[in-house]
Amino acid sequence: MNLKEKGEFNFQVNKTKINYWYKLPFELLKHYARVIIIGEDLSNVSGVNLTVGGDHGKERFHMILKLIVRFNDTKHPISRLFQVANVDYLKDDIDILSDTVLKPTEES
Repeated sequence: MNLKEKGEFNFQVNKTKINYWYKLPFELLKHYARVIIIGEDLSNVSGVNLTVGGDHGKERFHMILKLIVRFNDTKHPISRLFQVANVDYLKDDIDILSDTVLKPTEES
């Protein structure tokens, strides 16, 4: 399943084209929850932890989401890391991030 939101977009700032893409976290989690948690394990789930973070480095911004599913018994937690967004822009600029990936991913 391709959860990337409509492929790549571009955004124009001062004649600079900014390529970016994002995945809607809610849709991503809804899809992978079915894949990761097998039906019989559902009653054994003791908790779910989510962490979202981002960093600007090597001329692009990356946003990730980490999912940890914990169980009541001795089964080890399941941990998955997902790349949620990517903005190809030289500067670490909150206005650019808001106009490209932050608003749609936060709304999700």
